Order: sequence, then C-alpha cells, then structure tokens
Amino acid sequence: MEDTVIPIDDNNTHNGKQEEFTTHNGKKEEFTPHTREQVTMITCSPNMKNIVTWSDVDKSAVCWCVSDNQQKLELKHKISLENNKNYDKYFVYSKYIESEHSKNFDDIRNYLTVSDDKFVSMPIEKVDLEIKNIKINEKDERKVVSEIENKSVIKIGIFNFQTEKNVSLKLPYSEMIIETLAFLNENNPDFLNENKTSNENKLVMISKDPLYRIYIFTRKDDEFIHQSTIKVETYDEKIFLSNGKLFIHDEKLGSITKWDINTSKFEAYFLFNNSFKVDNMKLSFNGVLLFVYGRKHVDNLHKDPYPCISIYSADNGNKFTTYKYHDKTVNIDAVYLIASDIGARLLIVHHNNTSKKKNEKKYKYHICDPFAPEKSEKSYVKADELFNGFEAKCDEVFVNKYIIKNDKIVGFNNDGNLVIKRLIRDNDNWISYLRNDLKDFNSIFISSVSEKIIDLIVKSNEIIEKATTDSDKKMVKSEKTTEEATTDIDKTENEPFVIVNEYSYSKYFVTWTLKYKKYILNNNMYIILTAKLQNDKIEQAETKTDSIAETKTDFIQIVPEIFFNSDKDIESFVNICDCLDNDDLIMVTYWGVLIWTFNTKNYKIELNHCWEDEGDEWIWNRINVIKLFYEIDKEIDEKTFDIKNFDIKKLKKKSYFLPPSSYMNIIHYNPAFSQSKSSEDFRYLFNELIEKHIKDRFFLILYGQKLIEDIIKENEETLLRKLLNGCIEHIEKDEETLNTQIFRIFSQSIHEIFKNNPSFFEDFVIQISLLCILKVDKKDQILKHLNHYQNYSCLSELSYLESLFDTIYISFLYKKFATSDLYIYIINSYPYKKIISIFSIFKPSRIPPQIFLMFPFPNFATYDDEIENDGFLKNLFRPSPSNFINIDNSTFYNTWNGEALINFKWNTFGRKYYLVIWLVYLVFSSSFIIVATLSDYISWPCQKILLIITTVLGFWHLLVEIRNFTFSYKDYFESIWNYLDLGAIISAIVTSIIWLINGSVSTGAITFTTLLLELKFIIYLRFIKYFGIYLAMIMNTADKVVAFLLLFGLIILAFAHSLHLLLRSVIFQDSGVNMFIQFGSSILAAYYMMVTGDSTPVSEWVSNEDIIIMTLMMFFSFFILTYLMNLFIGILGNLLGDNKDNHLAYLTLKKEILEEIELFYLFPSQKRNYKWFPYTFYYSVHISEIRKLISYINSDEWEESAKPITTKIKKAIKDEKQESEFDKIQKMIEKVVEKRDQKQASEAEKIEGMFKQHAEEVNAIKEMFDNFTKKFETTFGKT
Repeated sequence: MEDTVIPIDDNNTHNGKQEEFTTHNGKKEEFTPHTREQVTMITCSPNMKNIVTWSDVDKSAVCWCVSDNQQKLELKHKISLENNKNYDKYFVYSKYIESEHSKNFDDIRNYLTVSDDKFVSMPIEKVDLEIKNIKINEKDERKVVSEIENKSVIKIGIFNFQTEKNVSLKLPYSEMIIETLAFLNENNPDFLNENKTSNENKLVMISKDPLYRIYIFTRKDDEFIHQSTIKVETYDEKIFLSNGKLFIHDEKLGSITKWDINTSKFEAYFLFNNSFKVDNMKLSFNGVLLFVYGRKHVDNLHKDPYPCISIYSADNGNKFTTYKYHDKTVNIDAVYLIASDIGARLLIVHHNNTSKKKNEKKYKYHICDPFAPEKSEKSYVKADELFNGFEAKCDEVFVNKYIIKNDKIVGFNNDGNLVIKRLIRDNDNWISYLRNDLKDFNSIFISSVSEKIIDLIVKSNEIIEKATTDSDKKMVKSEKTTEEATTDIDKTENEPFVIVNEYSYSKYFVTWTLKYKKYILNNNMYIILTAKLQNDKIEQAETKTDSIAETKTDFIQIVPEIFFNSDKDIESFVNICDCLDNDDLIMVTYWGVLIWTFNTKNYKIELNHCWEDEGDEWIWNRINVIKLFYEIDKEIDEKTFDIKNFDIKKLKKKSYFLPPSSYMNIIHYNPAFSQSKSSEDFRYLFNELIEKHIKDRFFLILYGQKLIEDIIKENEETLLRKLLNGCIEHIEKDEETLNTQIFRIFSQSIHEIFKNNPSFFEDFVIQISLLCILKVDKKDQILKHLNHYQNYSCLSELSYLESLFDTIYISFLYKKFATSDLYIYIINSYPYKKIISIFSIFKPSRIPPQIFLMFPFPNFATYDDEIENDGFLKNLFRPSPSNFINIDNSTFYNTWNGEALINFKWNTFGRKYYLVIWLVYLVFSSSFIIVATLSDYISWPCQKILLIITTVLGFWHLLVEIRNFTFSYKDYFESIWNYLDLGAIISAIVTSIIWLINGSVSTGAITFTTLLLELKFIIYLRFIKYFGIYLAMIMNTADKVVAFLLLFGLIILAFAHSLHLLLRSVIFQDSGVNMFIQFGSSILAAYYMMVTGDSTPVSEWVSNEDIIIMTLMMFFSFFILTYLMNLFIGILGNLLGDNKDNHLAYLTLKKEILEEIELFYLFPSQKRNYKWFPYTFYYSVHISEIRKLISYINSDEWEESAKPITTKIKKAIKDEKQESEFDKIQKMIEKVVEKRDQKQASEAEKIEGMFKQHAEEVNAIKEMFDNFTKKFETTFGKT
C-alpha cells in the first residue's frame, strides 16, 4: 500500500475533555471521548487516515481523524450501540479469542477494522452458537464421529461513521462465521482495474467453517454487495492477511505462498523453518519485506521453545536473515520496519514471562539490521528511548497498545492521553541518533541514497561543462588548494612524487581521502583513495572494553590501466565525490558511478556498486544511468534532458533497493588496477566486486538474477561455477532452514544456461540433485519412491456452478444432514468400511524409512502470466513453452529431480488427460475397424455413421498433428512416432471419405489403414511402464541402428540384383516358377533367404557345374547370414543391455506425452493452475535407495563429470536414524510403563481379591460365631 505522509507535531495529544462536533443531520452534539481505562482496542485505517478506539464499557467506537491540513488528532465521530438497535439482521460472527496480552500490535483484528473513508466493522454482542463438526477417529481412520460444540462468537456489524448508522450487508448465505475481516485500501495500485482507475472500497471476509472461502464485497452507496467468492484449496494450513495480500502457510512443509486477493494469482514463495510454529506474519508498511515470527516446536531433540523472526524479500521470497532469542521466556509481540528510506532498522517489541510482579511485565524494544546475516543477541540494540512518554503493560486488558505505521506511533502516553507522534524525531539526523545516542554501530542500508546519487550525476555534468573554461577546478576542494599542493613534495618512497590535489570526505567513522599523486621523474599521475577508520567506538561496543583500538587504514590506486593507456587526462577520471550517511563514498568518474565501502572486518577498501550505460565509449550516457534508478520517459536523452526543470522527487523509483551494477562491461573489460610498478601488485577491483556479490547473501538475493544473465551473455563459465559454489555454500551454512530459494536466480535463466553452457548445466543439475533436504513429520505418510508429497494450496474464483453447490451445501446439507444419525450410520457401516479396507490392503505393513527432497528449480515447470494475453492463433499453433518443454537433456531426467518432476506431472494431471485422449482415439479407430471388419453384417446407414465419426475425429487428430508441426517442425520430423501417427490419421480420413463417396474402397487401403491404426493403438500403451520400456527400447535402438539397417538393405539389394541378372532367363523344370525373373520378386527372395536362412529359391541352380551361383551363395551365406546378422544381434545386445538407459528412454517417452498434453490440450488458464504447476514441489525418497545411490556415487562405476553433494543427505539419514532409535526407545519405555501399569493393576486386583477373600472368610467366621452365640444363649438360656 502507498504511504500517506501526514505532518504531525510531536506534542499532538487529546486530553479527554468533552468535545463539540456537527453530526450528519446538522445538529451539534457533545460527547466525551474514551479515556485510557475505557479503551479495549485501538485500530487504524490502511493509510492511517482514521484511528478508532473501542470500549467494552459503553459499547461505543470513537473515530479520530488525521488529515494533512491539521497537525493533531481531531475527534470526529462516535457510534454507540445504544443508539443503533437495528442490527438484528446481521448474522456475521467472528470467533472469540481471549488473551491476557496482545501478541500483535496494530494488526487488523478479526472483528475491529476501519477503512480510509470511515466505514468500521465493530463487535455488537457476544453470543453462543452450536458449531457442528465431523471428525475422523484418531484410532480408526475409517470411523467418523459427529460433535456439536457450543462456542462463544462475536456478532459483527458494519457502520458508517459519517451517518452513524449501520450499513446494509448482502451476504451470500444466511449466516457466516469468519476468521478475518478487513477493508482493502482503495488507493492500492494492486487493485486497479483494466482502465487503470481506482476500484471502490472493498471489504474482505475470510471464512474457514464449513468451507475455506474468501468473500469480497464492493461498496455501493451505503451498502456492501457480495461481488465474488474465492475458493481456498487448502489442507489445514494457516491463512494470514496483510496489506491486501494473502499468505498461506503449510506447517508441515514450512512453505508460505503469497497471493493477490483481487486476481487470485500466485506472487511469491517463502520457506520458513518448519521446526517452528508460526505465530504471525505480516508485510512491512511499504510492502518490501515479509516478517514471519514463531516459536520452536517442543520435540524429542528440542525442549526449549525459543522464538525467532525471519525477514524475507516480499518480491522474490529469498530470506535475508533470522533473529533468534535463545530464551523460552521471551514472547515476541510485534515487528516493524522503521526509517525504511533514511536508515532501515528492524524494530522488535517483546516481553518476558519471568517477572513475578505484574507491574514489572513491561515491553522491551530492540532494533537490528534487517538485511544483515544472522547474528547473536549481543548485536541487538536497545531502543527503549524511542518510546519515551509511552507506557504499556502486558497485564492490561487494553489489546492493541500502540499503532506504528509509516514511522509514526499512535497510543496513550503516561498521562493517559491519546497521542500521535513521529517515531523518528529528526529524519535528517537519524543516522547520527543511531550512532551517537543508541550506540548502533551495525551496517545501515539507506534507500533514499539514490536521490543523492542522481544529484551528483547531474552536478557532474555542470562540473564538466565548467571545466572547459576553468580546467583547474575539477572538484570542490576541502583541505588544500592547488597552489599549496604542488609545492608539497613527498620523498618517503624510492621515487619522489608530488601531491597535486587532495580531498577529504567523512561522516561518522570513516574518513576518505582522495590524493592525486604525480611522480617527478616520469611525470606519471596516479589517484590514490585512502580510508581511515577511527573504530574505537565500534570495537568497544563489540568487546565491551574501555581500551581504544588503533586506527585502521587502507589505500588503493583507483584508475584502471585501460584508462592509463587511453589519451585521456588522468586528473579528469574523477568528476565529483561525496560521503554518504552510512560512511560509504560515492564517486562519479569517467568510467561510471562507483560506490566504495570500508570493510571493518578485514580493514579493506571494497567496491560495492558500479553503474554505467554498458556502452563501448568512455563518455557514458548519464540519462541511461538515471533510468536505472527511476522511471523516466523513454524519449528523453542527453540532448533533450532539461537540468533546470529536473525534479527527482517527482519521479517514481523502480525499486526500494539500489539497482544492480552494470555487470556486462565489468565482465567484458575487467580492467586491472596497478598498485605499484610491479605487475604482480595488480588488483582486479571489478572482479572483486562480483566475488563479493556472490559471497554476500544480501547482494546475491538482490542482484543474482541480473548477474547470471550478464554472465551468460558474456559466456563466462568460470564465473557461473563460482556463482554456483557461492549458492551451495550459502545453503550448507544454513543448517536449520531449507534456504534453496537462492537457486531461483539459476532457475530464471535455466534455458539460456542449457543452450549456451550445456556442460555446466549437466554438472549443475547433478551437483544439487541431493542438496535440498526437507525435514517433515511423515509418520502418517506412505509414499512410493520419488512420488510427490501432498497437494499444494491455491486460490481460484468460484464459478457460477460451484457457487450454487456452495449455497446448497452450506445453507442446507451442512446444517441438516452433516450430523444426522443416518449420515453417521452410512459412514460407519460395514460396506463402507469394507470398501475402504480394499484400498488399505495395498498399504505396506511397515512404513519404509524415507526423507523428503525439494525440487531445486523454482518456477521450472510454470508458465508466465503473459500466456493469457497471447492471441488465439498463437495459443493454437505456437503456444509458449515452459522450461520443462524447452529443456530436453538426458542428464537432468537421469537424476531423481527429473524423474520426480515427470511423476508429479503425470500423477496430478497427465494420466487424466491421457486417458481421455486415449478414449477419443479408441472411438476414432474402433469406428473404422468395426466397419472394415463387419461390413457384411452392418447396414450401410450404420456404416456411414461410423465413417463420419472416423472422419470428424480424424480431422481433430490431424489438427493436433498440424499444431505439433507448426510448433517445431524440426522436432516433429525427428520423432519416428509422428510418421506413424500421421500415416494412420491421413489414411483413415482419406479411406473414410472415399468410402462415403463411392460406397466402397479397395481392400488394400482398408488393410493398411487398419494396420496403421492398430499399431498406433499399441503405441498408446507406452505410458504403462512394462510396455513403455520395451517400446522405448525399440524406438531407442531404431534411431541408433538406422544407418546399419540402411547399409544392410543396400547389400541385400546388390545380391538380389546379381541373382536377377544371373537367373532371370531360366525356368524351373518342376514347378516352372522363378522368383528372380522380376527384380522386385528377387529382392523379396533375397530378403527371405536372409531372414530364414532357407536357400530354396536358388536350390534348383546350386550344383557343382554352376560355379557362379555356388560362389554367390557361399559369399551370401557367410557375409549376410553369418557375419552381418550376428553383428546386428551384437549391436542390439549392446544397446539393450543397459537397463539404466532403457529406464531413461521410458521417462523420455512419458515426458513427450506430458509435453503434448501441456502444449495442445491445456487452456492458458489451466497452465496457471497452481496445483498442477506449482512454484516447486516435494517428493519422497526411500533411505534404502539413497544408500544404494551414495554407494554408486562413491564407486568407480560413476561415469558422470560431476558428483552430487551428499553432505546434507548423509546428515539427514543420520538424524533419521537417531529419531527412529529414539522413537523405538520411547515405544519400549511406553511398553515397559504399560506392562508395569498392567502388572500393578493385576497385583492390585490380586490384593483386592485377597482382601475380598479374607473379608468373606472373616464374615463367614463372624457368621459362624454369631450362630454359635445364638445357639449357646438359646441352650443355656432355657436351662
């Protein structure tokens, strides 16, 4: 969402006094706004135009407006439920969640939110509803139980602050229970329609029960009308809404997908550590970063559930860094990006649960570098000073303590007044405040530095123009004038030199000095750049000591040799310089714009950025460089550029980050920078820049895509391998999180790599084939080897028919029958269980040990959004292919990744479409074959119908063949399958048409057409592995022995011709038949003798008298029958002997089927189906197969040029073994405990039985004694 800058005074408060305002009906009314004690919740509109406080005390909402014209919070409206009694018609409910403290500051609540145009959703009352649930029994998956739960929910109403009345809401159903409710920003560019006009304000409701749906409402006057419903095809994942974007989190995989609600299109993919439970995620206010924070799961190996925060690029999904608090008592409450343009910092709000006294439970505030690599908690900087004047306690009922957006904070201060103030008090001195007051010495990224860069570029033009008349003034001098410098002769080196000019630049810690050094003897000029670091503050901060460190310096010569060898003046190489707020030095030179930094770890000067127009001339086009940063009219060039009217603030930046360097010329020229007279001291600073951008994750994430594109254009395979090694190193360093998103930079250019660098491509796919390991809880998963792991969530707008089914289900079936006794009886009935058990018998009795791999080529199998904009004819005859279709490399599909990709596509959509295609062909071929076979038994009208079906479906198949031909005619003719397909289809069409016209057709045409159709039917069996392998063997060997067969045929032709010439005039005495009279029959006879070895056709002439025929037959029998036939058998044996090649040939056949389905049977909208074409996918590999593969890799039989990296997968196998052993021990303990309990129970039963027995014996004795006593008394009493 776009930020709205609002000028606000620091002392802007409201004192809680009674205010007077004018209502919608013109009457003046007075009311007292909420005090701190009354407020239960506080929220704000998307662009922070309106702030709303809600009080449970008086059941009212108060609206405070912040406008550009007023520099204070202005009390505007109040809505009380006592004055609005007409909300009985509302049946929208939100789940009621009780919490002692807020976990998320200023996030959109699930029932309190406000729009920029003063519409508010607010709680009406708390009610109890009966929620019906159907659950699967955990012990028996085939048994279903029904539960009815009474849950407390909040009834929600939509009100208009301006009219103070409730707003009509047209729901798709009679009642809805929602998870989240939010107003979308009407000025958000993501919600523009085709005419580029702003949409009406939209209301979004997300519901989970009974179906996962997103309902979008549009406003018309004072009414919200249901516009559309989006189906969320999810599998128990969590959904988060932030800044108009939807995020779906899969807890098992740790994956997060970003979706646009308005278009239902996938935008980005993120990987979070799945050993952490996600508490919340949200976008930064400017939409650049995604924050995901959660807590470690308690498992066998981790008993302390400590929290962490991961920061991602919201555009491409790459992770910048992760911050961890290794303390289970820490609760993270909120995360913000502050000072995003002037010095970005991550603000973390948290508290501890260890304090015993309630008043000691206060929030703590830390700031960190959001782009730095992972660091310890010591690098976190305390930022409590930013919240001076505010006080928030964890034990308060007040839910949202503060609202922080766009570097402003809204909340109650210590005096109990509602306050809005700048969080960043002085934008111009923010860096100074960080360094001096907060003692923050970490690196700083400044997005607004682009304005300074462009300003210097513009100034450099003025300096160059001025230098034509005043050549002495090339830069603004700071310390020495030219006259003073020319008399300063330095003799500290072997050769005397003079410092012609010297300039200094500094901000905080680094002092940059630019010296123009001229040697007296040879009159050579050098420009020396020196950096001096007064790092006592930094080192004291890091070491926590009082000792002052020594000053660190470095210097380099910055003029490249290529410039020395030109006719340019060395002094003119640098035009203008300045020091940035982060202590980097920007330099506008003859080469381009350079940014230098001083590395405080090794105390070396390094080149961070280099921009120029990538031309071949020294004078670079400054307008082209400006266009790298900002969007400028394409028609503007150096001649039409008006410096006077140029205003950088009116231009739109292309990116929050700085643009990528001009890698093309850096790679192409890569000039040397001489540091002394010796060539051994040459430094290649541009090459060092590339290596730095490869090693540093921040630069690699931002600029890796552009870097690899330029490397491919320059065909630098050495740099490609360096880039690959750098990516692998980053992945291996990250032990917990699967950070394979970094391979996205390769995946985007994978086709170009395949075409231009095939050897690197093969090594690349082999090396990373076992690198992407995913740890998931797979105890309930039974998967085949290389089968994909579960389905993936996606969004899609409901069709009219689906909406109708939803209405019937939600409004009728779900309520009436979902929990009925009849429904439960059917589900739990014996026949139902029997059917389920049939499918259960195929499950293995023991789950094989397995781990999961991620397909390491993001977007490899997806299609661009542009395919939906392609014309009809283009989609029909030249559809846009994906990388899956473009890349046909056996090495790739010989890896597990390639085979898993084919299996995934086949299992998700391939087999369904192939079955339909096969059925259509069965109708087509069967119609003709039935007529050809049973023409004597079928009437002519029935024959006509079948022939018409054959003709119509034949033209359909012919259209597919034409599309296949127009897509790539070269590939079409290279495949032998296509000749058979084309022959069968054309012959069937032609024969059927002739048959329909004439009423009959020749037997030969019918025979050959039927043969071709039946052969094509047999080829359709290639999808079955058992048939496909043999068909692949046939076709694979046919391509390789075609030359041998052709030579074989020519030899037969030669022998047939010789026999024809020799025997054509002779007639057999017995039969009178001579097959060699005609040349055609002689070829057939020679072929017959070659195949069968039977010499009957020439037996009449074989005698001792005919030496010629005997010689020919001896030569024929030896050369043809013995030598060539055995040679042919040996060749086939070699070709068919490698089972690995045969399996690969079968996969190739399966890939060809999938290619044809994707290109010619799927609509463009289907190619954007995320379930079929996901960003990436996961698949199962059995540990037994992994051990076999690792053994094969380490053996001498491995023939590939590269080997897979197995360090991570070996560790995964070891961890799996430890976990399985731990599970075994745990099960043993459980069994021992169970036996102990059983034993104790049995012993207790025995003791109880003994007690009962003793009690019975005692009772018996007592009874006997009583009887004896009675008898005794009776006897002696009488006497």
